[in-house]
Amino acid sequence: MRPFFIATFAIHSLFSQHTIPEPPLADTLYFLPPGKTELLALEQQTPILRAARSLAAADFQSPTSPFRISTTQPTFVIRRSAPPNKLIHKLMRLDSVSGKRTMLLTLGPGKVGIPLPGKDAELEYKTTTANTYLLRPIQPLTPGEYCISFGKSNLAFLFGIEPDAITPEEPAVEPRGATEPQPAPTDDRRKTLEILLQKKLITEADYRAKLAEIAAPPGPPSVEDRLRKLDELLKKGLITKSDYQTKRAQILSEL
Repeated sequence: MRPFFIATFAIHSLFSQHTIPEPPLADTLYFLPPGKTELLALEQQTPILRAARSLAAADFQSPTSPFRISTTQPTFVIRRSAPPNKLIHKLMRLDSVSGKRTMLLTLGPGKVGIPLPGKDAELEYKTTTANTYLLRPIQPLTPGEYCISFGKSNLAFLFGIEPDAITPEEPAVEPRGATEPQPAPTDDRRKTLEILLQKKLITEADYRAKLAEIAAPPGPPSVEDRLRKLDELLKKGLITKSDYQTKRAQILSEL
């Protein structure tokens, strides 16, 4: 998690000025452009789901979202009956292949979809008025396609970060005291794993495996490992033959 700065938080300034409008529709995610007060509704889709054993894929129409954002830490507004829950409300990066956007998931207990490592980003939120919340990614997002889902809802909100997107200077949450100790990233990851285990969203074996990864992060996967994983996806029917050939060619071109 990046350090927080002692500065006036832009969203906090908006709170004091009472300039954030109430979302017109409940359970609908809106984008709040920097320096603006107009809420813009994001693209919405219900993904097509495919599952095979412990893996699943969620497919969205078209390779890119028509909703484009030019800041790497966008601010979103939503009106809900309950506060967002970062354990089940996810911001996920999508892959654009064969004319669609796709997200691969592992299936945990209760068939809960868990994004593959490196494919999700942590969200934080702040209350504005009753049942209205501002959400923002803690870390800047890289250019690409993204979606946000809320719990067990089948509806996803989609957007794309532009290649020339600008990272705002202000912190994403209220500043902490300068002398307040900051938690180490590994400590945060361990705490998250403990919560997931307590809620039975991961197995004991997965918990221990993830702890081992935190203690000794693995190096980048080899070409052989990437090709082997690609073969497994093809055998399980999670990618088409055409996608398989395209990705295999991309991997081999890196040699």
